[in-house]
Amino acid sequence: MAVLTLPKPKSLQKTVSYRKLRDINLTNLKSDILNDGALNKIGNFCDISDQLQIYNTELQNIIDSHPPIVRKTLTIRPNRKWYNDSVRESKQARRKAEKVWRKSKLEIDRQIYVKARNDTNILINQTKQTFVLNRIQENNKNPKELNKIFNTMIKTSDSTVLPEHRDPKLLAESFSQFFNNKIVTIRRALDNFSLSVSDNDIDVNFTGSPLSTFPIAAVDEIKSIISTSSSSSCELDVFPTHLVKSCSTELCPILCSIVNTSLSTGNFPDVLKEALVFPLLKKSTLDHMS
Repeated sequence: MAVLTLPKPKSLQKTVSYRKLRDINLTNLKSDILNDGALNKIGNFCDISDQLQIYNTELQNIIDSHPPIVRKTLTIRPNRKWYNDSVRESKQARRKAEKVWRKSKLEIDRQIYVKARNDTNILINQTKQTFVLNRIQENNKNPKELNKIFNTMIKTSDSTVLPEHRDPKLLAESFSQFFNNKIVTIRRALDNFSLSVSDNDIDVNFTGSPLSTFPIAAVDEIKSIISTSSSSSCELDVFPTHLVKSCSTELCPILCSIVNTSLSTGNFPDVLKEALVFPLLKKSTLDHMS
């Protein structure tokens, strides 16, 4: 008989970076924004790109001085919402019976341990079934939540499935070229699309007011737009949206100046044309023909 010494598998770990945004002192944060010389003089710049560069750089420096980035190593544990006190007590009784049997080696203690083990397994299965049934009944009119429950039951992975690749940069370029070609195809189709215009439409003279310039935005208008916007943020945002809302009185004059520069010059800054795109892939291979 062979004796195998098998170590307990180590739990997976990952390192996360985050800021303790709840610990920010809003009074000090607002004061730093008001006292920032570069932000207050942002209206002196005529180039919209220069204004955005100053805005992002200064706000990044300000937020870095309040809650610095914290890095923490977390142990990835399975999500067991069904786990309750009854299961915990049953497992404790099972471990206790196992220790007694391994120490005494008596047949009666082995039978007690086997019964405790079987009782624990039955209780775990019943607890899981009850938990899942209750969740299904609670969300019987919520297809989205039901889909999550079923995916959890069949162990569907939430990780993004990417096409086979060796270089992530080349894959990103392939995605970019793929969607860019779609846009080019649509534009060509629009250019080749002939509109039927009657002679009567051509002879009609325009009598309205031409839209040659955009009206200047007001600070209150910018503040109203921010207050009614969603509080969700993107990883590219220097300042989280909820902090922008909290500091809207201090930031709105700065943002208003940036908006008016864009409207008056007809330029949209390139830095705001960037986005994080997570494509929903219907198949694991990148099909250039569809």
